[in-house]
Amino acid sequence: ITEPDAGSAAGEMTTTARRDGNRYVLNGRKHWITGGGISKLHLIFARVEDEKGSPLGIGAFLAHRDPEKGIEPKGFSIGERRRTMGLCGMPETELIFENLVIEEVGEGINNLCSENALHQSGRPDRLVPAGDPDYWSKIEATRSGTPIAARGS
Repeated sequence: ITEPDAGSAAGEMTTTARRDGNRYVLNGRKHWITGGGISKLHLIFARVEDEKGSPLGIGAFLAHRDPEKGIEPKGFSIGERRRTMGLCGMPETELIFENLVIEEVGEGINNLCSENALHQSGRPDRLVPAGDPDYWSKIEATRSGTPIAARGS
């Protein structure tokens, strides 16, 4: 979500996704994107607008980019690589969207908030699939060799 003038403040982002029929057209820039330039799948958060430019909230979009396989969406480019002290092997770059066409919108700010909270909490136990209160007991049963089906869950 990081942008030049907003940092990682989701409420200040300026990248837009304007609805155009059954698709969305993205414009804006993201900064300090870990894996930028080598990642093949990009999760992009943007301010969604209807066809008239009225705001609809924040949406999540997926863009596939794989130059090795000839998949380079028009309007999606990689900007300057940033030098970092600790991540020498993983590039930090700018992503640039200039009329990038995306077909569908995701859950938006709800996903952004939960993913960001998980990332900041550093607690992998919070990554439990929604609606599965027995998740960790299933993991333990698998580790102990007890088939999950034998447990009746």
